[in-house]
Parts: sequence; structure tokens; C-alpha cells
Amino acid sequence: MRTFRLLHDKEEFYLLDGESEEERCRTITVLVTCDKVPGFEKTPHLAIPTDKGNRVAVARWIDDRVEALVETEPDRLEVYQAVLKTYLEDCLAGDSTTGVAYFYEKQGHDFGYVISQSHPHGLAIKIFSRKELATAEAGAHDTGGRPADTYQTNNLCELLTRAANEGYAGAILDERDPIYFCVDEKEVLHFLRLSQDSDEEIEETLLDARGEWSAPFERPDLDIVENQDACDRFMIRRLGKIPFYREYDSDGTAPLTFCAIEKANEPGHLMGFEIEESLSPTSTQSMAPIFFDQSSALEFMVGRDPDDFVTVEVDDLGALLRNADRDGLTVFLEPGNHRSASGIFWLNGADVILDSFSGFWKLDASNSFVKLS
Repeated sequence: MRTFRLLHDKEEFYLLDGESEEERCRTITVLVTCDKVPGFEKTPHLAIPTDKGNRVAVARWIDDRVEALVETEPDRLEVYQAVLKTYLEDCLAGDSTTGVAYFYEKQGHDFGYVISQSHPHGLAIKIFSRKELATAEAGAHDTGGRPADTYQTNNLCELLTRAANEGYAGAILDERDPIYFCVDEKEVLHFLRLSQDSDEEIEETLLDARGEWSAPFERPDLDIVENQDACDRFMIRRLGKIPFYREYDSDGTAPLTFCAIEKANEPGHLMGFEIEESLSPTSTQSMAPIFFDQSSALEFMVGRDPDDFVTVEVDDLGALLRNADRDGLTVFLEPGNHRSASGIFWLNGADVILDSFSGFWKLDASNSFVKLS
């Protein structure tokens, strides 16, 4: 949980920024001194201890809205809204003028994101080292009718920390270099960048407080932060409640086509593989992969003997699942692809069910998915 003090019209506010255990999503809570809350003496149990004494939670930001937590006059609620607006739009961008400048795009309070194979478990925030790159990218995207704007920060550490708290899985610098959120043995957050040097060798560098990247003489032992629940919740909010994401069909409403891989000369018998994937029930279970198109299936089979398999268009997904069950295989959609485009298929009686990052979906008669409540 991040803490922040903000002075607004000569009044000090205390903010708590992080994931709420109750709501299981990012919230920003505004706290004030007890004397600012009328009738507080009747509800002393609402006091929250801080390093500056007791405070009272009076409002919070959640899912792009501000709500009062105590009985509040309209003009006072406007003050809390202004405090949160200042915090979201100004303070988190970094107030340093000496750090290296980086640029990013925003739509409302949301950062621009990319779906990247380098961060298969969630969305990656887009960061740019030059303003013209960010401006060109922002001009090319207008998501949900909201134009993207370009912003500058001289405190990249602060910006990436906020992104990690919101549920991003990582970052991409200049649409090329992946940045990973990592922690050391003391749970201190670090930012690890992978890039190619002039010899096309992978180089690892860490971000310092000034926004510069360097390879430390002794790199600390780091573990990549993996909070799959937070990443899933964030993807659902940003992508919409759809079973998967595809560049050519991002709304999830068009009928689907699938391509499977069968054993050569054994029609109806799928090829099984050991696939290490977070959605897999166990790391040793045999999985039968299927794909959205033949090109993806053939790419998956690169390096394998082409005489051992054939790719087939799936006309009856239910029949395919029954054949897979007969052979002890679990059908996995798009193995190795981004989590937002993958999942596990199974049968519930005659119904075809897709278990995806956004929940359970049933295939209807038109070969489209319907969300199960």
C-alpha cells in the first residue's frame, strides 16, 4: 500500500493507494484529520492510525469514480474530488525535473497498453524515450471514443510503481524492450529491462532513481512479480468482459473458427503435448492444442516431422472434446499465446465451456460465446 501526503488549499490530506482486500481492486482512499469530520466523537472507531496521528477515511477513488465514505456536504465532496484529481494527474507523474524524461499516453486515468508475448499474463504499459514516438502512438489510437493524450514524466520509477499497483504485468519501452516488475529478497520493487546490444546479445539493465538504465556489478537476486488475480481483474476492466482478445476480432462477437492437429493416418485422434502453462491443471498433464487458424497451428509445429501430423478445420468442437477425453487429453486454446487469447475447453453435458481469464463462457448454436453468470 502506497502512502502519500498532499497539500490542497493549505489543508493536508493523507492518501492510501493500493489494492483493497475487500474490493480486490485498486483503490485510493482520502484521509483527513479527525476534526474535519463533523460528529467524529460519536464514531471514534473510524480512526485510522498514521505516522502523523489518527485520520478518518472520508472518500475513495475506485473504478474511475469517487465515492464518499462518510456523510459529506456537496462542497466538501468536491474538495475530495479535486484532491484525487491532483493526485492522479499530477503527483503520480513525478515532480522531479532532474530525472530522465520519458513519455506515455493516457485515456482518462488509464495508461496506454499493449498485449505483448513478453508479458503473457497481463497488459503492459507503453513507455517511450522520445516525445514524437509517444505522440505518434497516441494519435493512432482512439479507444472507446476517448482520444489518447501524451504526457511526460521525469520519475519513471514512480510511474512504473503505479502501473504495478494497478495490475499491469510489465512495460514495453519504445515498442521494443520489455520491462519486468521484480522484487528482491527484501520485497523491494525493481524494474528490469531486456534489450539487444550491438552484437544482438540480450542485455539486462536495472532502472535507477534518475531514470537511467545500467548493469550493476552484482545484480541482486530478483523474482518477477506474478499477481495473476490482479492482472486478470485489470484485463477484464480494460479489455471488456470478453472471453479472449484477437486483433482481427476484438469484441468477441463474431463466429469462431478453429484448427486442430491430428496424428497422421489416425483421423479423429489429436496429438498430445506436455504444455507448461499457468492455466494447465498440472505441469505434467497431456494437452491437445487448438488454434484460431492454420498458420498458428503450423507455427506451433515448427521443428517437428511434418509426416507425423495433419492440421484439420474443426467442424464440431463438441465431438473434438469427446475424442480428446477418450484419449486422456485436455484441449487447450492457443498454447504459448497471450493469456487474454488462451484458455481451456471442456464439456458440461452437451455444452462446450471455455475457461478463460475472464471466467466461463458457453459456445452457443451460432458458434459464438455467451458469458455464464
